[in-house]
Amino acid sequence: MQSEKGNENKLITERIISVDDESGSDCVSVRLKEMCDPDYGLFLWPSASVLARFLHHNRSEFRGKKVLEIGGGIGACGLVAALIGSSVTITDRHSLLIKSDLIQQNAQLNNIPVSMVADNPFGSVRVYPLTWGRFPSDFGELSSDGKFDYIISSDCFYDPADFEDILVSVSFFLRSNLNAIFYTSYQIRDANWNIECLLKRWNLACEQIKTDETTSSSRSSHSIIILKIIST
Repeated sequence: MQSEKGNENKLITERIISVDDESGSDCVSVRLKEMCDPDYGLFLWPSASVLARFLHHNRSEFRGKKVLEIGGGIGACGLVAALIGSSVTITDRHSLLIKSDLIQQNAQLNNIPVSMVADNPFGSVRVYPLTWGRFPSDFGELSSDGKFDYIISSDCFYDPADFEDILVSVSFFLRSNLNAIFYTSYQIRDANWNIECLLKRWNLACEQIKTDETTSSSRSSHSIIILKIIST
């Protein structure tokens, strides 16, 4: 398999993640291409599967809502949100989107429309460049007040050097979208890593979501938790 963006020499593999409720009904399966590449944003991390299950288990909350995914990577969580009826904008840094079109490929694999318009329909996705902590002049319609109901991310808190840039962006979107909520899945890699001071600096409040999906991962021995962050 080859990417349409000149990644002919990169190994691209395919996997399937499935999420369902406790009864086993209403299962959603997502086919995903991922790339063997030093850039860690181009393959599926365990936290994405945890957040995808959280979205599906709470699908009535997200159905008919507008969702912004930051650090979308290969698009796993955003695609699940689209499949349960959200209007989704998936973002990642400019350089990654130039390097790979895996989000668009994965949307097509799952028969999810890729929209080119700002207010994309429910059940579709739009791909947009966004680098954490930076707000260029072409930031465009993402900065419109009241555009999003939810912001999501999985394992964006990977490198402490990025933590403040992430929360700067999150704070901006939460203030631009009254009553919006940020949900993020987070793999605990170092007990000394802490975002509490940064949360206070950017006027954000955080709580851990109680869910059975937060204690372990089939691909990792580390704990994975889901955080709910709002503007104060």
